[in-house]
Amino acid sequence: GALTGLCNCTQSDGYWAGLGCLVCSDGWWGEHCDQVCTVGQGLSVAQECQCLSGFARPGCDAECPGPADNRCNGHGTCQDGSSRDGTCLCDKHYYRQDCSVYCNPRDCEAALGPDTYPAPHSQCNPYTGQCECQDDAEGHWAGAQCNSCVDGYWGLLCTERCACSGHGSCGWLDGVCKCFADAVRGYWTAEDCSVCSTGYMEPLCTTRNIAISRAKEVPALTMDPGADTESVVISDEYHKLTYTGGLPLLVFRSDNDTLVTQFSLGGMVRNGCVGTTHLLLLVEDLVTGTDRMVRVTRGLNPTVDGATSSPAGAPDRRRRRAQTLAAASSSYSAVFAVNTNSYLLMFAEGTLAVTQYDASGAQTASSTWSTETLGMDVLRHHAICTGGTCTPPVLLLAGSSGTHWQVTAVSLSGPVIRLYALLDPQIPDCQDPVSMCMAAGSLTVMEPLFVVALEAARGGVVMLSVNMTSPGPESGSVAMAGTDPALDLKLVVRGSKVLEGASAGTRVTHMVSDASTQSVLLVTQPVGQPSVVFKVNATTLEPFGIMRLRTRGSTQEVVQSLTVDLTLRRAYILSSLASQPLMVTLLLYSVTSIHPPLADVSGGTELTMTVQGLVDLGSTSCQFADGLTTPGTVVSHDQIKCVAPYVNVTSSDCQGDALELSLTSGLKTQNLVGLRRIPTPAVLSVLPARGYFTTPQWVEVHGYGFIDAETLTCRFLAAGHSYSVTGSGAQLVTTTQINCRQPTMSGPLPTPSYLEVSIDGTVFSQSLIRYDVVGPELHLEVETPVLVLQAQRRTSLGNVTVFTLDKYDHQVLGYTGETYEVAAAVYLGNSTQNNSLAAQRTVMSNGQA
Repeated sequence: GALTGLCNCTQSDGYWAGLGCLVCSDGWWGEHCDQVCTVGQGLSVAQECQCLSGFARPGCDAECPGPADNRCNGHGTCQDGSSRDGTCLCDKHYYRQDCSVYCNPRDCEAALGPDTYPAPHSQCNPYTGQCECQDDAEGHWAGAQCNSCVDGYWGLLCTERCACSGHGSCGWLDGVCKCFADAVRGYWTAEDCSVCSTGYMEPLCTTRNIAISRAKEVPALTMDPGADTESVVISDEYHKLTYTGGLPLLVFRSDNDTLVTQFSLGGMVRNGCVGTTHLLLLVEDLVTGTDRMVRVTRGLNPTVDGATSSPAGAPDRRRRRAQTLAAASSSYSAVFAVNTNSYLLMFAEGTLAVTQYDASGAQTASSTWSTETLGMDVLRHHAICTGGTCTPPVLLLAGSSGTHWQVTAVSLSGPVIRLYALLDPQIPDCQDPVSMCMAAGSLTVMEPLFVVALEAARGGVVMLSVNMTSPGPESGSVAMAGTDPALDLKLVVRGSKVLEGASAGTRVTHMVSDASTQSVLLVTQPVGQPSVVFKVNATTLEPFGIMRLRTRGSTQEVVQSLTVDLTLRRAYILSSLASQPLMVTLLLYSVTSIHPPLADVSGGTELTMTVQGLVDLGSTSCQFADGLTTPGTVVSHDQIKCVAPYVNVTSSDCQGDALELSLTSGLKTQNLVGLRRIPTPAVLSVLPARGYFTTPQWVEVHGYGFIDAETLTCRFLAAGHSYSVTGSGAQLVTTTQINCRQPTMSGPLPTPSYLEVSIDGTVFSQSLIRYDVVGPELHLEVETPVLVLQAQRRTSLGNVTVFTLDKYDHQVLGYTGETYEVAAAVYLGNSTQNNSLAAQRTVMSNGQA
């Protein structure tokens, strides 16, 4: 001053005090005295902020955990002082942020047993202080005694990672994979355990690869004492009817298996097919053993419309009543239809006779061939190829000649039936004398292929695919011997493969095709066992489904007949258990996978089922465990979507409970693809609890119920806003921690905003843990807008803190890069004259002044 000579300290470049304006005013510190020294937690001394006991950081704004008189609960050292961070440095064996939990690793190990070998490796959880197996960079230990490596690690200290794809353990000392092989973790194989073992289905490899579901069975019993079990089952897809028996003929509705009608044909139906207007049935007279073709009108009111006896000159196929059909291998009879014509085929005593009838049932042509002409002395099966390359239609015959298999083609070109024989084809899988193919047991047509099942001398089955469109041999193909220019048909072997799973002594009995899945259903009959149904890819010849029929006591279930209804996506088997005939319904559609393979117990998870052989029959539903059902929506030729219902319990194991599919009421798959029901995750805390909208950052999410899943998702949300991250942006650390990557956003989020997590990608935690996403500063806020002061000659206002806020009133704080000057004044009442303040101005940095 001019009179005193004392310095008048200014505040334009800091808050200075003292005689020479060389020290900071109370509440300020720093080189320019412009940093806040928190009142009550620190003292301004010279240009420093000296923290009181229990407070830390340069501005003394951090406080050590615990009561003021017992920081760190007496079991740690408070890291107080302006150069420290205010955390507790816990004494040995004390844990948690406030050092409140005691845990001694030696006590943990002692509790596991003093004589454990290898020695236990336990630790105290650094967050909770609870005993657990050591699982960090110095060793990954597991087991009840913490002395075995966590699955996926090996080595003396369990620090080396196994190369087993997560599907196996490896040798403690050598790291060699031992793939899992149990119902919980799956059946895996390969050097690195990366593929399912043969016969098990992806993705979990826990279930046998059974793509064939036995959905229903209906007894086909009659009271006639002459009836037997060796009939057939015939499907009329258009009228939704199935037929079997003969004494009487039983007619069922295909869609619900109710009996429509029944009437006697005077014998048992041994073969049959559906013609244009009539059902054609081959009926055996049980007294004489002779066959006749019976025509039955199609529809809900079937009637017999004529019968045809064996034509003159046809081979005599009579057999003794006690002789079984399986034993009568030297004879074969069948009926088939092509357009409006019907045909009766009879093979016996070295002669084949094919008789043609017109639409009225009148005979129009007949031809016979000797065994020598056919190159075949045993006929086992036949198939018809029509249209495309098979113009005129071609009759394919499967059987054998002596010790060699044989297939013969016969052209049906009107009254004159031309013959095309295929002799001694060279098939690699049949060349070894030990594995020589002895007979063609069955065949089916799937243009441009037909598939043949061959019985090998060693007792197995060789699958053979033949291309009927190739003009000649191609690379990788073997041409079959034999030509007939009049037939104008070229046949090339496309591939052959030994059928995996077919046991020694297996006999092939039936085969039908399913064009929609490019597969064939093949029935085999092992010795002394029930029949086995295989589902085989018609192109690769790989089996991808297997179903063994049942054994009841000492009786084996044997397939007598097989047919398909491609409209309803079903196959029908007529099987027999001793003297009881059963009509069994198999489903031609199957569930191959479910995504995601887990669903929250609270319900609402959107599931996608991948289905082979799918059609939309109008009543699709997803069948969950405990009889729960939800509607299914067909979204493509192989996918269905449905929503998981609420359940009150989680799955008992990682395999989960079977989720099946139903296309029609009362029938569902039995593929046993598991859906794991999991608890809803819960979020307890996030760190940090705020972020800037343009700056991606990792956020630690702590809670429970966390599971590693492909669908693991983090969601940042507020009213009208939602940002989700998955994949690399959502990473499981432990069962109690997930790291979430906050993405770049279009702007700050409204208040309140939250961070939630989902394991299944649909159902999120509802923990309402705040996570603020801050935007650019727009206005100011006074921390204490109203001050009540006692009037004095010189009144001390204390500190008034001002923050910058964004559009949603978030405190911007350190996310602002700007520095502002803030001025303050005091007005009395409505006066426009302000009163002087000792400190009228300050500099705002980091969004706070």
